[in-house]
Amino acid sequence: MADMFEQAVAASFDQTPAGAEMRRQAEQWLAQIMASPEHDWRFFLQRFDSSPTPQVKFWCIHALTERLATMGVDERPPFQQALVEWLAGPCIQRPMAEVYLRNKFAALYVAMIRLDYPTRWPSAFTELITRLQLGVPMVDMLLRVLDCVDTEFVSTDIDRSREEAERGMEVKDAMRQDCISQIVDVWHQLLQGYHTKQLDQPALVNDCLQLIEKYIVWVDISYIFHERFVSLFYAFFGDEVVRTSAAACIHALLHKGMDHSQKCSLIQTLQLPQIIGRLGKLEREVDIDFAIEIGRVLNGATSALMESSSPEAWELVGGLMPFTLQYLAHDDDDVSTQLLQGVNLILDNLRQSTTPQSLQGQEVLMLKALATKAQYAPDYNFEAEEEFEKEWQDYRKMLMKTFSKVVRYSPERAAQFVMDSVETAIQHWNTMPFAQVELALHLLYVIGDPPQQPLPRWLVGAVVALIKSNVSKHPHKSVALVYHDLIERYMQVGVECPEHIPAIITAFLDERGLRHKTPQVRGRSAYLLKRVVKRMRGVPMLMQHAGALIQHMGQLCADGTVCHQDRLQVLEVMGVLICSEAFPEPQQAEQLAAVVAPMVHQIERLQQDPQLANDLYTQQQLGCAIEAIGSCFKSCPRKSPATERIFGDVLQLLAPSLQHWPPVPDLLTKALFFLHRAVENGGSERVIPSLGALLPGLLQRASTKDEIMKVMLLVNQIAMRYGAGVFEILNQLFMRIINQIQLVMGAVSPSASPGELASDEQRDAAELQKAYIDLVQCLVANQLSDVLVSDLNKGCFENILHSIMECSCMGSVDAQKSSLATLRLLIERWGGTQLFDPIVRTQIIPVAYRSILSPVRKLNAGELHILVIAVAGLQFECNKKLGTAAVAQLLGEVLPQLGVPGHVAVAFAQQVAVLVAEAEVRVCVKQFVTQIKS
Repeated sequence: MADMFEQAVAASFDQTPAGAEMRRQAEQWLAQIMASPEHDWRFFLQRFDSSPTPQVKFWCIHALTERLATMGVDERPPFQQALVEWLAGPCIQRPMAEVYLRNKFAALYVAMIRLDYPTRWPSAFTELITRLQLGVPMVDMLLRVLDCVDTEFVSTDIDRSREEAERGMEVKDAMRQDCISQIVDVWHQLLQGYHTKQLDQPALVNDCLQLIEKYIVWVDISYIFHERFVSLFYAFFGDEVVRTSAAACIHALLHKGMDHSQKCSLIQTLQLPQIIGRLGKLEREVDIDFAIEIGRVLNGATSALMESSSPEAWELVGGLMPFTLQYLAHDDDDVSTQLLQGVNLILDNLRQSTTPQSLQGQEVLMLKALATKAQYAPDYNFEAEEEFEKEWQDYRKMLMKTFSKVVRYSPERAAQFVMDSVETAIQHWNTMPFAQVELALHLLYVIGDPPQQPLPRWLVGAVVALIKSNVSKHPHKSVALVYHDLIERYMQVGVECPEHIPAIITAFLDERGLRHKTPQVRGRSAYLLKRVVKRMRGVPMLMQHAGALIQHMGQLCADGTVCHQDRLQVLEVMGVLICSEAFPEPQQAEQLAAVVAPMVHQIERLQQDPQLANDLYTQQQLGCAIEAIGSCFKSCPRKSPATERIFGDVLQLLAPSLQHWPPVPDLLTKALFFLHRAVENGGSERVIPSLGALLPGLLQRASTKDEIMKVMLLVNQIAMRYGAGVFEILNQLFMRIINQIQLVMGAVSPSASPGELASDEQRDAAELQKAYIDLVQCLVANQLSDVLVSDLNKGCFENILHSIMECSCMGSVDAQKSSLATLRLLIERWGGTQLFDPIVRTQIIPVAYRSILSPVRKLNAGELHILVIAVAGLQFECNKKLGTAAVAQLLGEVLPQLGVPGHVAVAFAQQVAVLVAEAEVRVCVKQFVTQIKS
């Protein structure tokens, strides 16, 4: 039996594929052992004690823990005694080397405490405390049990039910009365023994200190905030093995909740400036963890003091400030991060009070410390920015938020500090380390956030000095990037000092920008150039150079210097410049035609290429060409004769051939991008005739949810742009859209059953449902409601109306809101007619109120508020179309069917029916729903 048991447990731990079958059989056999009445806790405790195998010991402790759930009250006392006897005997005689086994046994002991302490096992802790003289293993086990108690009952890292929280409070209260003072004495004896060299167990002392840190949260602070403990904590600051844990105890004392005056007294008593001042510079590798903890101590003290900016608190903060700044500037980022919260609190409080004498002049030291930390480190990898680099950029953003607070507190000194940094960078840009040059520019960039209008004169001077300098020629890409960002942020300088515009634009176009050797700089330059030109499109100086700029950018596109994505940005800039005041209308058309001519020729050639059907590269070329034309017109003004003419020519080229393009998603996306621009910028005379041929081909290629939604967005845009002018086109297309949606949705319901999570297919179906309801709403709102009831489409109108009403009750809140808005528009369009009024009375009104009164769906307050507004809008429209008497009678009949008491329904119906302002209807409906829901 013994051999079989050992073998079975060993097999149950075998996770190799070859041992899978043996593991299954072993687990079945062990489960039978666990369930057998003849194998009680004595068997498992005996096997745990006698087995030499760690896995068997672990499994036995696990089995004993499981057995607690079924162990009777009468069985538990002998089991508890057996645990204590094992600790006093075998545990001392044959100490377990494996830490995980000691932790597992401690967890078993605490599981027993959970069941019976203090009522049926009041001696749970004293059983251990009174046996500590047996040796280190017993001390170790006491510490592990106490640590497990913290995890089981106290730690805030674990979510607990109300019952668990109450049980934890019972255990803590019992310990406070029963044994905490004895436990604290044990801790002190351990620390004192180590301090006096009588106990050479640094690991045990570390465990003890970490335990004290945890227990400070809930034990009486007088136990630990006492000379006998604090003196030992400070003495341990000189011991590299335990100093970090000792500092953590000081931090826990600072974090302890108490009255502000008591906290000030505690901090004063701790004498932190004197203690930390004796530590010296903690800059070695072995010092970092300790330095981090000292940073936490300083931050904890500062944060606590800043809860009330009393004179006493400011005096204490002033004493801590030199060390706060010292650790803020520490070489290790993990150390300096600890100080940011406290420094931010100091700055927040300084802005609201008079600067104390002890802190005057400290803002300059803060600026220096923050600037030092914000420099790129030597090991920053600019070529492969991965996790470390991303974390550092987040850290830099934190530093700059604090830097901005210093700026707001002391703008003059901050401005002087930044100006000095920029002047130094301008004078020595080619000899200084790149990180210092980049930092100077970055600080100048940060100090202007949020932008001020007008810009301060010193800031204008600094930017002008940069433009006139050679800093932008610095070879490192980080300097080039921040330079272009800075120029774009302060483009107002170009407006105020237009003589510098040529130099600004040239830097974006030459080797410092779009011709830079680094793709990242080229891409950023293209994007920022677009923003700069858009902001200055009315500045005469820019207009004077527009022709030369267009020619230069045309060469960039032609010689392949820029990639496709950057080319799109450049083409958009060219479109902005061409369709500006720089050129008369006839010249605009000529310039636009010249810009798009290469792409048009490419489209003509590729459409005839026999490889288009199967060759991915050919398909990509075609997509890029059509996307490039769309980008050129992206920011052109609407109703420009030049854009209307060129768009019309391209549409005439695409309309007959698009249906023959291969059904490739990327091609569809780029064609849609172009058509969005055509609809936005093109005139109806040139665009509408081409849409009838283009839209069916696009819809035919939309075979997925995302693709059909993209096509529907274009249809919505067309309806909003041209209204009744596209009736014939959309009348022919409407049923095709509905059929395509049904084809993609299949038989999937867009709504999940109550209490169930929606599947991916249901979420896709719900998105499509919402999109097609938005389409119906768009048609009705843009004089195209007759599309729904035309001879071609009236056969499906009833189904469409039914699906909208169903969605108003069962869809997502956004879909419900859209459905109710659509129903309102339908009432506005057809309400008051003999054909539609019966539908309003018998279907729409009941559905609208069911959406907010139904008990099936649980809506939160925000969701209910959204729907109440939508229903109120619909009710307001009914009031106008149906009349007071009809509305009052209707609501009096409908609402009781939804569970509203008759007298409440009648009172609400009479009140809301007479209201003629939508705001009044909204208030009335809200009060009614609140009354029903309460």
